[in-house]
Amino acid sequence: MKNKNINIYITICVLFLVAASIVVCLMKTDSPVFVPKHLKNDAKLENANCLKCHGTRHYEMVKPTNTKKVIYGKMPNEFIIDTNLYYSSSHWNFKCTDCHSEDYETAPHDPNLRFESMSNCIDCHNEDGDTTWSKFGFSTIETEYMKSVHNTKKGKKFNCWDCHNPHATTMCLRNDTMPFSQVVKISNGMCTKCHAVTNDKMIKAHEQFPHSEVHLVRNRCIDCHTKTNDTILVAHNVMDAKHATKNCSNCHSSGSKLVKDFYSKRKNGTCTMFGKVCKRKPNSIRTLGIYRNNVITISIVSIFSILLLVIIGHVVWSLIKKTQ
Repeated sequence: MKNKNINIYITICVLFLVAASIVVCLMKTDSPVFVPKHLKNDAKLENANCLKCHGTRHYEMVKPTNTKKVIYGKMPNEFIIDTNLYYSSSHWNFKCTDCHSEDYETAPHDPNLRFESMSNCIDCHNEDGDTTWSKFGFSTIETEYMKSVHNTKKGKKFNCWDCHNPHATTMCLRNDTMPFSQVVKISNGMCTKCHAVTNDKMIKAHEQFPHSEVHLVRNRCIDCHTKTNDTILVAHNVMDAKHATKNCSNCHSSGSKLVKDFYSKRKNGTCTMFGKVCKRKPNSIRTLGIYRNNVITISIVSIFSILLLVIIGHVVWSLIKKTQ
């Protein structure tokens, strides 16, 4: 009996040690970069050399002047690439050197490389000699951006990467499986990187709208702060607060700005919003009561109409009785 109990205790201890080892491995932040099998190609294998350092919090490399000495260091946060986001982004199959200088393949990097100009969206998404990107209208996006407050006030101090993370950017508005609430969160996240004020201040700045906190959570900033352009997927002519949309009817009406800029951009005219599916064409959507039921609307109008007729009839009947 004692031997049996001892065996049970030993088994429990072994299982505990195995479980603890697994937890420690999972918590380790400086583990080698994992490249998913279905993504393995020349780009991924080449990028793994970069992400060995830039995909972790700490790096190590051999000192060029002394190959026997290993250098250890902490990677600055702005140079850390989230490999999970990168491999699921629109640029997942790009080599690092497609955008960055090939001189970065030498480590440690030459400090002078930081002074080289960064590539921007139009460098690749140029429609002049390549029709691949024509449907996205990047030339129109560039024209719209040049008119935006970001360019007119910031000029060369502002560029695509201030809003779009090149290592994580992905198409979300045209992704019909993504809830609208998630689309809103991703879009507004680009704005709040710079316009990160406290929640109370943000609500106060939008207090002209009823339930301003709801507007901030369920709408994209750009739905009010950009000019509509039907030729591109996402408007880029960002306006300041003075010129932003403030008229309720601009959104809360048939064929509204919000419908044109947001809801109608879903494929096949369908959308998934706040966990519910809108089984309606964009033209029939009313943002005032997004799930409006026509039967209920007609019933309410009918009740008020009948009530009004009863009141008018009562007044007329009273006047007739007084004259008799």
